[in-house]
Amino acid sequence: MTGKPKPERKKRILLIEDDRTLNRLMTDQLNRLGFEARGVYSRDDALSSIREFVPAAAILDMPLPDSDGMTFLPELSEHCPVVILTAYGSIGQAVDAVKSGASEYLIKPASPQSLELAVNRAIDNAALKKSAEYWQSKAEQGSRLGMVGESVSINRVRDIIDLVANADTT
Repeated sequence: MTGKPKPERKKRILLIEDDRTLNRLMTDQLNRLGFEARGVYSRDDALSSIREFVPAAAILDMPLPDSDGMTFLPELSEHCPVVILTAYGSIGQAVDAVKSGASEYLIKPASPQSLELAVNRAIDNAALKKSAEYWQSKAEQGSRLGMVGESVSINRVRDIIDLVANADTT
């Protein structure tokens, strides 16, 4: 039975921008670009939102009322990829931001196309990294037995090996 395909879930974006007008404008812009965007104004608001909103990516302004963006960046990047968006950018700051966990670095004003590209690239790169880590761990597990794979047959072979591995027999 074929039914209608499920609609793709919109990627959730958390915008952390203390300028309320710019926050509202950018949140609207992100929603028009097809994301599900939520705007917050501070580090504390962001941490509260991460737990219940679970964003695919965050856009972080550098100066915040309760934190410096560079200080908050390592903590935020543990939860999701982070795109830095700042009005006062420099090459040195961009390098430091990437070293601290930023996936992308943009200078205001960023065009809608640049913003969309940066956010999608950050999400895609995070997904690729997660996939690579998963397959690397599988390869490491399989290499202990000299086998790599996830088919039903190879898993059955592993189960049999586990059953007889400790038997004192030839």
